[in-house]
Amino acid sequence: MWHWKSLLIFLCLCSWALNANATEVIVQKGDTLTGVLKKTKLSDFEVHQWLYASNLVKEIGRLDPGDKIKLLTEANDTQLIYQSTTGKVVKFIKLADGTVMVDQPLKIRPVKRSFQGFSIKHSLTVDGRAAGLSYNLLQALADIFAWEMDFSRDLKDGDQVQLIVEQKELDGRYLSPPEIVFAKIVQKNKIREAIRHVDADGHIGFYNSKGQSLVRSFLRDPLNYSRISSSFSLHRQHPVFGGLRPHSGVDLAAKRGSPVWATSTGKVIFAGIKGGYGKAIIIKHGSRVSTLYAHLDRICPEIRNGSLVSAKQIIGYVGSTGVATGPHLHYEFRIDDQPKDPMAIDLPRLKPLTGMAYLKMLAERQQWLAMVMSEYAYT
Repeated sequence: MWHWKSLLIFLCLCSWALNANATEVIVQKGDTLTGVLKKTKLSDFEVHQWLYASNLVKEIGRLDPGDKIKLLTEANDTQLIYQSTTGKVVKFIKLADGTVMVDQPLKIRPVKRSFQGFSIKHSLTVDGRAAGLSYNLLQALADIFAWEMDFSRDLKDGDQVQLIVEQKELDGRYLSPPEIVFAKIVQKNKIREAIRHVDADGHIGFYNSKGQSLVRSFLRDPLNYSRISSSFSLHRQHPVFGGLRPHSGVDLAAKRGSPVWATSTGKVIFAGIKGGYGKAIIIKHGSRVSTLYAHLDRICPEIRNGSLVSAKQIIGYVGSTGVATGPHLHYEFRIDDQPKDPMAIDLPRLKPLTGMAYLKMLAERQQWLAMVMSEYAYT
């Protein structure tokens, strides 16, 4: 026998299922409004009714990939809700007599810009989580500064992390998790800033106060390592053969099997066994720059001569093949085949902000700094 409460819930669900039917279509490249409406299983007559009995085309405008159109059929009316990737939302209602009305456009707006800050005592993850930040937000912070620093090694006790985060809502409901619009890392001898900037095409980037992109054409590190076991040097005492020999790269100690990634996009020109380097990979980045990854335990199957790779694509795993005293990655950075210190070279950045874009970014920076200052004024 059914309990009366369970029966009531069941009957409500059945009623809802009979009176409401929702279909959502995500716009793909090349889609037209007519084609998208047909994907909602509307008849040709119904499509014509929606298009010409309302200002649908005028209100929606151009469709872009990622836009969404939802059709919700209920007992007394049918609703069509359009939501663009830029946040525009328009709701249409078709009554039982065929009349189509445009409902008041729904407003998506940034309603919550808040300060989040904490001090480092243990690590970014431990202290950030203790301060109430999500893993995803902390990972986003690490990704923003990935070309500038390694949080697992470069953060020290007493360093300050200061963030301004933004959330968007639709009619009182949050549409997405918090997003970082400003980040500031205050250390004993250095202050780093990241200011979000959205260009005219909607592309998001992070810049420092000089308008320089935080994204460089090369990542600083090819893996997560515990320490530098041997630095770049033209006169190093060789650990195996003895005597002074040049060490044309850096040795980065890590656990055997740790993933190694390409530090930039490029083309593999060597993948295999290379003498004392053991299992090694050489990647060419344009006409002048190449990187080398050596002493690998194994190379990913898809990595071979001629393969194209992207930045942070895993290409192999840490080992001790060749002439090596223990598991580590030997990493080289060469310009015109001349070795450079990977830890010291000034890696090129992407295009900086200039003109009005730079001035706009500076104005936003002042706004975020004022929010940060107001928080510390009351602590």
